[in-house]
Amino acid sequence: VSYWSDFALYSILYTFVLNENYVVSKIISYIFGIFIGYILNKTWTFGVKRQFFSGYLLKYGIVSAIALLANIFCIFILKEYYNVDAYLSAMAATLFSFIINFSGNKLWVFANAPANQKNTTAKD
Repeated sequence: VSYWSDFALYSILYTFVLNENYVVSKIISYIFGIFIGYILNKTWTFGVKRQFFSGYLLKYGIVSAIALLANIFCIFILKEYYNVDAYLSAMAATLFSFIINFSGNKLWVFANAPANQKNTTAKD
């Protein structure tokens, strides 16, 4: 859901609003996707029921910022050096940043979350 929200907003911004500025379009759309992803990952994927501004938010922001930088770097390399279309570059870059995001969330951000514990009685 967050991927499609990110990509839909990126497409709208890139095509109609920001005059084909892929970097700014990606930053705005990615931040939008981060908020959706945080809510879904926290509550649904990793089973954390705490309030929105819990201790997970800062860690999630750090992982997301690293993934965003990797995403923009991939788009830049694909578009500027290999002349790949901006939409295809964004799709490929998102796959790369998804791996960073999911790994960082599972191994660091939500490492102690109920969904990551073998025993669901563990405290989070």
